Amino acid sequence: MSTKIIILDRKFAVSPKYRVILSVQKIEGTKKYKHQIKSRFILIDVENDSIRLLIDNHEPLGFHIHTELPQNKSLRIPLLTEDYNEALNIFFDEVERIIQNEK
Repeated sequence: MSTKIIILDRKFAVSPKYRVILSVQKIEGTKKYKHQIKSRFILIDVENDSIRLLIDNHEPLGFHIHTELPQNKSLRIPLLTEDYNEALNIFFDEVERIIQNEK
């Protein structure tokens, strides 16, 4: 039986146009999640009902960022971290950049 421990599970608005979903779980190690952490940090454009930004972690890339959503789902840029807190900081930096560029 698989074991899952929820470390972070939050959803909230960051602006009238955007909301975020943050999820970090400690799981049993698998080929896809060899570090036993499954993370997803998502920025949702509620006006267009689409994902605008995503950071997740799975093999073969580990932590990586999808910056050209929803147009280019296959573009993934590896992040130089294995720590979900660092990845979360990168996520919020990108969220801030996106929000500021739309003003």
